[in-house]
Amino acid sequence: MRRFFAFIMVIVVTILLVGCGGGGSSASAPINVNVVAGDTSATLSWNMQPGVEYWIWRTVGTTIDIQSCTSACATLVKVSSPTVITGLINGTTYAFSINARSNGGPGGSGTPSVTATPRLAGGLDSNGNSTWNPPGAALSTQDLHGIAYGTPSVSTLTSGLVNLGSTGVFVAAGINGSLFSGLVSSIDGSISWTPTNYTSTGANLNAIIYNNGKFLAVGDGGTILLSTDGATWTQEKSATSNDLYAVSNLGAGFIAIGAKGTIITSSDGATWTISPLVTTNALYGITYGNGRYVAVGEAGTVIYGDGVNYWQTVPTSSLLPDLKGVAYGTPQLAYVYTPQNGYTYQNLPAATFVAVGANGTLVTSPDGLTWTTQNAIPTTSLNAVTFGHQFVAVGDGGSIYTSIDGLAWLPAQNYAATLSNLYAVLPALYAGGSYAGQLVYSAVGANGVNMLAE
Repeated sequence: MRRFFAFIMVIVVTILLVGCGGGGSSASAPINVNVVAGDTSATLSWNMQPGVEYWIWRTVGTTIDIQSCTSACATLVKVSSPTVITGLINGTTYAFSINARSNGGPGGSGTPSVTATPRLAGGLDSNGNSTWNPPGAALSTQDLHGIAYGTPSVSTLTSGLVNLGSTGVFVAAGINGSLFSGLVSSIDGSISWTPTNYTSTGANLNAIIYNNGKFLAVGDGGTILLSTDGATWTQEKSATSNDLYAVSNLGAGFIAIGAKGTIITSSDGATWTISPLVTTNALYGITYGNGRYVAVGEAGTVIYGDGVNYWQTVPTSSLLPDLKGVAYGTPQLAYVYTPQNGYTYQNLPAATFVAVGANGTLVTSPDGLTWTTQNAIPTTSLNAVTFGHQFVAVGDGGSIYTSIDGLAWLPAQNYAATLSNLYAVLPALYAGGSYAGQLVYSAVGANGVNMLAE
């Protein structure tokens, strides 16, 4: 029965390869095929010819022969260069081949096998090389304190950006009201940035987020800016004149925190309500996880609540310095890479909260209520932390560290550090364009520095 099934599969594949003709013909396999590993993905590129249709074949392993493929092979039809193949397993090697046809004809012979081993973005790859690109050209001389990514409900960006082919938009925000928007280049996957048309009032912008078709930036003096496209902004009436330092999603709305324990909420970004005061310490970071919001701040302050009316303080050590950021993550990948041991598989870590701060301070919690101080990370200050498929923390001197479980951390750079302080980091899953589905991290900081991990 097994031999009969294999025979049937060979017939099926043969039909796919040679039975698709309709007066067309096979075409020569493309040249200059290149594959780059990503986070649960691989990006293939090649030289395309007019009027030629390309199919990508893949299988687990180091070689692939599409003429003898069975059910172990997966196929993508009518693809263009570059193509991102998603849904792969990190740490597993895949082989790829591309064949070609014209006018609906049979597929020609495939290219020689190329291989890729997907790996986590934000840290080191399987060869011990950083997945972070060197810093791009500075966006400005202004410090950038926030980064967001989303698919806006309205697209009014300049034609130069729209032509890059991405529907997802990055927005970076910083001091003196600086705002920049950018799209992913269909050429190499990098971010192409341009200043927005916002006329600044001079107020520093300290954080930005995307939710429900809107970008929202917050800053000094209770400043709140709203945009549906990342390019055109309106200033909204705030519920406070205190500086706002961080913002998070609250269902389809927003929650912002700041100086003197300020917490304000909005269902639409335009009308805001102030929440009861539970601390007079400044709040610098906020996240949601395990059914509750957790905010951190000055002198080791930690509070938790429902995000609206109910908040409670959490007893923490009076010796803790300022906590600058907090994130919650549920690891989906049970391995970690180290230069000494390569990929080491381990038991899947539990979901956890991670808060970071001055002097490399690191504290963790399984539930947001009980916190444990961990060994500090060797940097002057950690300014932000996020979670994509792993935790990524950034800080002074261009420091970047990653962790699967929030406990063991590794430096993510093995080239000359940027030296510019990094103030914000964001995971983004590209939407639209040639690189749709690829997970990346973007970081911004002092003097307009911006970095991308693929």
